[in-house]
Amino acid sequence: MSHKTVKVELFMSRSILAIDIRENGIAAVQVKKTMKESWIENCLYIPVTESVTEPGDWIDRVRKGLEQLAEKIDVQACRCIASFPAVRVSFRNMQVPFKEPKKIRQILPFELEPHLALPMDEQLMDFIPIHTTGEQTDLIAAVLQKSEFKSFLDAFTENKIDPETITIGGYPVALSLINNPDSLETWLLADVDSHQATLFLIVSGRISLIRSFSLGPDLFNGPNSLCDNILRTVSAFEDACGTDLVVETVFITGSGLPETAVEQELAPVLELPVTRLNLLDMAGMAVPDQSDHIWKSDVMDNALALALTEVNAIDCLNFRKDTFSVKKQWTGNRKLIITTGLIAVMAVCLGLFSIAVDTWQLKQQVNAVDERLADKFRASFPEVTRIVDPVHQMHAHIKEMEKTSLFSVQTGSTQPVIDIIYEISSLIPRQIDVDLDRMVIDEESVMISGQTDTFNSIDDVKNRLEQSDMFKTVTISSANMDRTDNRVRFKLKVIL
Repeated sequence: MSHKTVKVELFMSRSILAIDIRENGIAAVQVKKTMKESWIENCLYIPVTESVTEPGDWIDRVRKGLEQLAEKIDVQACRCIASFPAVRVSFRNMQVPFKEPKKIRQILPFELEPHLALPMDEQLMDFIPIHTTGEQTDLIAAVLQKSEFKSFLDAFTENKIDPETITIGGYPVALSLINNPDSLETWLLADVDSHQATLFLIVSGRISLIRSFSLGPDLFNGPNSLCDNILRTVSAFEDACGTDLVVETVFITGSGLPETAVEQELAPVLELPVTRLNLLDMAGMAVPDQSDHIWKSDVMDNALALALTEVNAIDCLNFRKDTFSVKKQWTGNRKLIITTGLIAVMAVCLGLFSIAVDTWQLKQQVNAVDERLADKFRASFPEVTRIVDPVHQMHAHIKEMEKTSLFSVQTGSTQPVIDIIYEISSLIPRQIDVDLDRMVIDEESVMISGQTDTFNSIDDVKNRLEQSDMFKTVTISSANMDRTDNRVRFKLKVIL
């Protein structure tokens, strides 16, 4: 082969290394891409479970796992993409009055900060747009701690790995299924780890909700834990959107799935078809014969999906922004450096010439945005006649409204109100003649007032509520017979 032919082949092909980081292991898939086709060159799985003899945090375990990876694969010769565990990311569905991504990034930190435990300057943020209606954009905001992400990125740097994209684990699988020609309209993806799971709800071909939750010490001591969270998630989304969903199927994947046919246990409980993914077959790829790794779809699908987002040029959420963005290391000869320097000087001169115009335009845009915010504030709160700072005043009014909003309230036990109401309603069967008149939920307790037919029914309700793991104690505050309608009026106090 001539020298010219070699140069053309190098230009037209590239190697992609996808690294899926989980709390208990690292899955890696190396894919070779040319103009005509793509194939898997290498794949491996490295467990990073904490041992009794070598305890440490998960970042240390990831660092050691990446060290083993770098010994087996030439990481510097690959274009790298990686994932961050979804269970360590906070997700929130929001709506903002802009459709341009740049403006959304500017206003989103102010919208998010009241809902976060830490200041926004200690957080790293990106978002997934759902859909835009006029000037309104529905989106999913993803937030994680900068300090943790920096330690995570340092583990790569120490092993001379520089991923250009770091996204959320499980998210690329959802994107791969969405971009499949046979993709359904409304479905769920459950990405299951050892003791946690992340749900991706897809509505009309778009990711509309992401939720991570704990599954307890033993996931498959029965399918109820996963099924209950799936049903609650769908129910909460329906209540929030005021619509009924027709979920067509549930896909399951992840290193936490057992080798048994657990989908057959889940389907009857969910009353939905449950499909165990095999992304390798869907992508039409094969594992190389020389690979010493036995391919297991539950473990490797996320890494393969990461590689496919790069192969198919699918846009995805990326935390490598701002201070964590990829730093390009330019190499070349002296002439190239001088040429680049001259171009930079010319750009600076042109930039200086346009600074005044740009500043004026930016000021006009800011004034226009301020006026639009003031107009929206007047339309939303017509009772306020004096507007000084519309953004601050709007935040204050929204915060007051959230105090009475069903979905914004959190109890001291970190249980959302909708989950508490769902738990109470599911524990009291329809056969008991009981009417609940009032329910007051604060940070530590729930006060329930109502009426029933007999004193025995009160005891029955109390005993059923005490069976819930969500409630610590249930006591009968009062129980009196109302002679006017021959009903027993009662009050229960439930400690969270």
